Amino acid sequence: MSTQFQIISAAMLAIDGNAVQSYTDGSREAAVAEATYDTLKKTFLSSSNWNCVVGFWQLSREVAAPDNKLWSYQFLPPPEWLSYIDIVDANGRSLDYASEGGKILCNSDTVVAKYRKNLSEGDFPAWLELAFIYFLAVHWANPISGDENVLAVALGHADRTSKIAKLEDGRNNPPFVLIQGANSPWLAAHRGSR
Repeated sequence: MSTQFQIISAAMLAIDGNAVQSYTDGSREAAVAEATYDTLKKTFLSSSNWNCVVGFWQLSREVAAPDNKLWSYQFLPPPEWLSYIDIVDANGRSLDYASEGGKILCNSDTVVAKYRKNLSEGDFPAWLELAFIYFLAVHWANPISGDENVLAVALGHADRTSKIAKLEDGRNNPPFVLIQGANSPWLAAHRGSR
């Protein structure tokens, strides 16, 4: 698995730029990467519905009641949280909730978050890393090369690697659905009841 600067360098080399070893090397490539990398990474991970970044976490309830009196409880966000997909109770039922400053406000005292997590670069599967490299290349092509042909090539690679990554993601990480308690016919059959 690659480091952050190996990924940045691969994206820069894909658009005829120079490799970046640190944000302080004084190059245009380093300045562009420093200004945009974190935002682009979060956008890539949270906007494409990747199954491999979905996590589940029982949230930690804060002792203090929320300032917003519409809600009884507030919970801290899960680790490496990017965005919430759903908040469910202990029985797997979706809850009404609000998100303020990353904290979850709701009227249930125990909640589980289904959320998108911010993977570290070393945790990217190879197929996701390649799609991310070309995602970066597309966004950096104009400021680095200024050549429309380089952008067109990067767009073609981004399209192909994204499609491959979607297939691999679905195959390696099928979507996970929480069973809705005893209402599930599958669960009832599994337990031996009809």
